[in-house]
Amino acid sequence: MAHSASKRATAPGLTHCVLRPNVDDGWRELAAFAATLPFGAFYLSRDWLRGAAEGIGQEVVVHAAVRAGRIAAAAVVREDACLGLRFARKPWATAYTGPFAAEGANSGAAAFLLRRLARRYGHVRLVMPPGASLPEACRCGGWGTQTKQTPVLDLGDVETLWKGFDRRVRQRVRKARELGVTVRESGDAGEFHGLHAQTYASQGLPMTLSPERMQAALGPAMRGGALRILAAYTAAGDAAAGLVVGADAARVYFVLAGSHPVHRKTDAMTLLWWEALREAAATRREADLVGCGLPSVDRFKDAFRPRKRDHWDLSGWASGLRGLACRGMLAARNRLRAAS
Repeated sequence: MAHSASKRATAPGLTHCVLRPNVDDGWRELAAFAATLPFGAFYLSRDWLRGAAEGIGQEVVVHAAVRAGRIAAAAVVREDACLGLRFARKPWATAYTGPFAAEGANSGAAAFLLRRLARRYGHVRLVMPPGASLPEACRCGGWGTQTKQTPVLDLGDVETLWKGFDRRVRQRVRKARELGVTVRESGDAGEFHGLHAQTYASQGLPMTLSPERMQAALGPAMRGGALRILAAYTAAGDAAAGLVVGADAARVYFVLAGSHPVHRKTDAMTLLWWEALREAAATRREADLVGCGLPSVDRFKDAFRPRKRDHWDLSGWASGLRGLACRGMLAARNRLRAAS
């Protein structure tokens, strides 16, 4: 397997390589590896990562551990640098970054990959999908681990799913239908940007992406089939709510959402989520509603009665003076952001 970045052996039977979305080498092998994963493969989609890299201008790379010409573990990072120090962060709108690894024989590959990342960057932040096991390397020091939660719905039988919702969800779905709200695939990233920006504005937050950037970020994954935009429209044809949905073999992921405050009383968003879940239940086992955080958003998600699934948030620092310098740099940057 040829790669654009150099690779060298650093452990028996394992080598390290770097894949970049705008360079062809290695992506066929990564797709074959992703197809073996029980969950999380969507976030290794080249089309999804190309949108973050080319559309938003992020330095997104995939680090991989290779054994006998096949990828055994992988992790996605957004490279950042300041004053000569390198950091590995989450790419835009990416819930899970790894390390992704198949079970059993490949568990050692994840530990190998974490060690390589800790040597390459001053600080690394990774988020593992629910259900993934913590690599042994994280239990041996040098890595901070936090258990976080994400709401996950078991899909299966649609009637059972419907009956499991809070009664207010069922009431809101019926109300939206009575008001003439309809749901269909949109494919219009510009329209979704407007809804997403309205959501940010209602929470007093700045929207950093322009409509053009949003189109550039979502476009490659939409064209490649890695994600879809669903939207709910009022009886008058106005866009009331939008949802960006990604999927892999086992799960759907509710990646981004937005709604217009003028149409909030139509309960279009609730109908939109129900239709998305009902459609997903035909082909997927679970729906990951992706994350907990804002109280109002959490209350909305909780009404669907999901299970809260634990997952690991990993933070690794370089050793010695380089690690201390990175800690000081990030602390100073955070203070400046808080002050502004």
